[in-house]
Amino acid sequence: MKLCTNVNEVKEMDGYFKIITNSIEIRVQFLTETILRIRAGFDGDFAEESYSLVMTAWEDRMDGLLKGQRKRVVPATASLSQTEGQAILTGSQLKVVIEKDPFRICVYDKEGTCLHSDIVDLGYLEDSNHRRIHTSEISPQDCFYGFGEKSGQWNKAQKFLSMSPKDAMGYNPKETDSLYKHIPFYIKLNRESKKAVGYFYHNTYECDFDMGREKSNYWKPHSRYRTDGGDIDLFLIAGPSIREVVSGYTDLTGKSAMLPRYALGYLGSSMYYPELEADCDDAITEFIDTTKEEDIPVDGFQLSSGYTSQDTEQGVKRCVFTWNEKRFKNPRDFFAQMKKRGITVSPNVKPGILLSHPNLEQMKAKDIFVKDSQSDEPGIGTWWGGKGVFC
Repeated sequence: MKLCTNVNEVKEMDGYFKIITNSIEIRVQFLTETILRIRAGFDGDFAEESYSLVMTAWEDRMDGLLKGQRKRVVPATASLSQTEGQAILTGSQLKVVIEKDPFRICVYDKEGTCLHSDIVDLGYLEDSNHRRIHTSEISPQDCFYGFGEKSGQWNKAQKFLSMSPKDAMGYNPKETDSLYKHIPFYIKLNRESKKAVGYFYHNTYECDFDMGREKSNYWKPHSRYRTDGGDIDLFLIAGPSIREVVSGYTDLTGKSAMLPRYALGYLGSSMYYPELEADCDDAITEFIDTTKEEDIPVDGFQLSSGYTSQDTEQGVKRCVFTWNEKRFKNPRDFFAQMKKRGITVSPNVKPGILLSHPNLEQMKAKDIFVKDSQSDEPGIGTWWGGKGVFC
């Protein structure tokens, strides 16, 4: 177990500030005037190897892979002043107050509004299961929005959220967690100050968020981020508006490409139509014709993986890159009919091939699979329907 309770030293380094606590080193960097990076180095190496960031101020192992997509910036400047009890980092827009004993970090905007404060004795912690935990003070006036693909109420105050992405067929839209996307980012908006701040935890390990659901007589109201590994690597993004927070977040992680016009319209999608016993193609075109009759604009249709169902030695399996011709008599004609109706079709494609796939040997011969990191053999994984190889 590691717990940061007090500060031994705060020192200005080249482009960041080093905080030496009784337990670990924590680094604070003003990436921009309104984006602050706080990184608690539980592993001690501060390795930089990100697939997520398109804006950095440091060398990263993925720079070659993301060449042309990533922008290198010079960190914003800030000054360090210290007293016996505090170290203060002052930038043009943000001020960081490091309270030394007991230890916590507080962040203020230039108007003196507190945007973030750690909870003393819970701020940065590695528990006995080696999970890394960051705990922040919250108030009843705080609303929380984001967390990627989540259902239920928009405001996640007093909610517990898991980020362990799964195929959640049949999920309860009010209560079930989690869905597909791992996006450990949320926006805190205070009802009184009307100011927003973004929290992006730069970590791909499975994690969870407790947004004030847990109550304790021993601590102030708090939220908690807990991850199974990696560092607490927090990018704190000041607003004050939600629009400005989102702009800062997308500066950091990338903005959407300009979508084609059809992608902005209604996209029909169903497990039902592509998984009928026969004539799924006719059922789908009939659905499209019905929407036209009812003046419902439709621009696309997404096929669930039922169109790939094949008889194999292990029973009926979804074999990607194949067509069930009982369900879809003539795929080429089906696409032509959908195009005639102005519909773009997007078939579901899996990232792997089942070991029972009828074309497995041909695909092996073409050497299309991702190789295992410990051998020269295709990587094996488990998902819907059994084991398969990644491609």
